[in-house]
Amino acid sequence: MEIVKRDKMIVQLQGAIKENQNSIFVQLKELDGIQKENRFLGAVYEDYRRYRSYIIQEKEREKRQMESLVHYLEKIILETNLTDAMTQRALMEQNRILGQLDTVKSELDKLVSK
Repeated sequence: MEIVKRDKMIVQLQGAIKENQNSIFVQLKELDGIQKENRFLGAVYEDYRRYRSYIIQEKEREKRQMESLVHYLEKIILETNLTDAMTQRALMEQNRILGQLDTVKSELDKLVSK
């Protein structure tokens, strides 16, 4: 039961983080137009822009790490003598990571296009 509660909490936190990031990027876009009219908003705009750059760098790092894990699992599956059960587990884990990788790539595409 503890794992189910923890997983639900993780999903809720991930949703809140995603909402917060989306809100910040909407505000960044709004500030981009407004800051041209108000010189004092330039510093605020720069803070948002730096945060956006930081998030993009983190997503790219996350993407590289997941790709590394996928390649590592592939290498283990091909080069070692795993039992059938271990091979199945490694393949399931590889597929799970690939699903997460697709999500990260999608999020990164959205961030870069904004």
